[in-house]
Amino acid sequence: HSLRIFQSRKVELLKNNLKQKILNNETLTNNDIDDSVWKTKEVREALLVSQERKCCFCEKKRDRKRELDGEHFRPKLGLQEEPLHKGYWWLAYEWSNIFYACKKCNQEYKKTQFPIDGDRAYNESDILENEKPVLIHPENENPEEFIGFDWQESYSKFVKATGLDRSEEHTSELQS
Repeated sequence: HSLRIFQSRKVELLKNNLKQKILNNETLTNNDIDDSVWKTKEVREALLVSQERKCCFCEKKRDRKRELDGEHFRPKLGLQEEPLHKGYWWLAYEWSNIFYACKKCNQEYKKTQFPIDGDRAYNESDILENEKPVLIHPENENPEEFIGFDWQESYSKFVKATGLDRSEEHTSELQS
């Protein structure tokens, strides 16, 4: 699925501006990103419909008139866990990298984190498939294949989420 705005002349210019700044070894800032692209009614509506009005992380249903953050799966500028990484600036205006997330998940939990196993992509010529994101891709992966739940009575107030593809050290407790 692609939307006209992501193929527009405006977006091509925005992408070229980012690329030119990178080639000039300039530091990208939020001022270099035009977030109006994913805040258009067309994009917001497409995100809501494609994600069945659910946050891509917590899956809570949201009302159309409530918060709606266009969240970049791969952060567009900088990475919390790798301060020298310039971010996935070349994906800033790619429909495949933008999802709907509620404000709490986007601003309190995900932020600019993007932990991976394997090789990290640093520029647009690197192969993204070589990265093994620790985060579940909301569109390409089924969370049921990665997360199990321990419903034992000892957790009467809590459910223990268990990573099915990870060791026990990656388990966490979620309030039920």
